[in-house]
Amino acid sequence: MKTKTIKQMYDELNDEVIRKIKAGDFKVTKIEKHVVTIEVEGLTFSFWIANGWEFLESNGSFDHENAVTLTMTIEDKKAIFDLIGLSDEDRVRMEIEELQEKIDLMKSKLEKTAEKHTEKRSDYLRSVGRYTTTVDLKH
Repeated sequence: MKTKTIKQMYDELNDEVIRKIKAGDFKVTKIEKHVVTIEVEGLTFSFWIANGWEFLESNGSFDHENAVTLTMTIEDKKAIFDLIGLSDEDRVRMEIEELQEKIDLMKSKLEKTAEKHTEKRSDYLRSVGRYTTTVDLKH
């Protein structure tokens, strides 16, 4: 009996992982704008999905935690992208969430700036003796 080479074992493992993913035997663990991370039998794989199935890549250059890169055929890429790629609606939803976070951050910064400006203005008016207090005459 001939012993398998590491290359042969790697190719078999690669093929088995691809088969399991295409069969839907995986769990999505993280969805980001450009990357989807899945788990197959305890192994984590991240896929670059930003530019469509043609550019689908696993791990390697963009994810240092997951060093295994899967080798995929064009058919594999199409099938896997159909399973894990984001729909147009998902992309729009994620962009809206990202923009809302930016808006909230900008509002917070604006409020802090307005508070500082109001305090400085009040300090200035007090220093020149022009600070007035509003009195509610209805009571």
